[in-house]
Amino acid sequence: MNKPYIPFLFSILSLALTSLDTEAHTQLGALGATATATDIYLATCLNDGSGLPDNLVGKIIDLPPVVAARVALTVSKDGKSVVARDRTDGDRKYSPEVRLKGGAGVYTLTVAKSARGQELYRFEFHCATATGVHTGSSIVKKQDQ
Repeated sequence: MNKPYIPFLFSILSLALTSLDTEAHTQLGALGATATATDIYLATCLNDGSGLPDNLVGKIIDLPPVVAARVALTVSKDGKSVVARDRTDGDRKYSPEVRLKGGAGVYTLTVAKSARGQELYRFEFHCATATGVHTGSSIVKKQDQ
């Protein structure tokens, strides 16, 4: 194992252990050192008895260590997209929420970064009706870089 990765791996492990009791719509991840590293998720909004999904809401936080790169979450569906950016690494605050009105179905959630360097992130998402009632959702990771 390459020794520069050891602190990074310990950071991931500690964040994972502290996140075991989080809600199902919270996702923890890590991006590798290359500037083009990108993680891709497919989130499905469905009617679980709470009502017909109208939109997906998301936000992201850039977790320690503090490095030059910043993370962004892009939510896309049917040719439309919105981007949430955490502009201040290390402030312990999520980006502003973004909302994409795409109805029921599969949304693509892409996490990317602005520069080289390993990054840890966490994003939250939920599906909601037009009146703001949470609906059913599921998520699958399709690409891990």
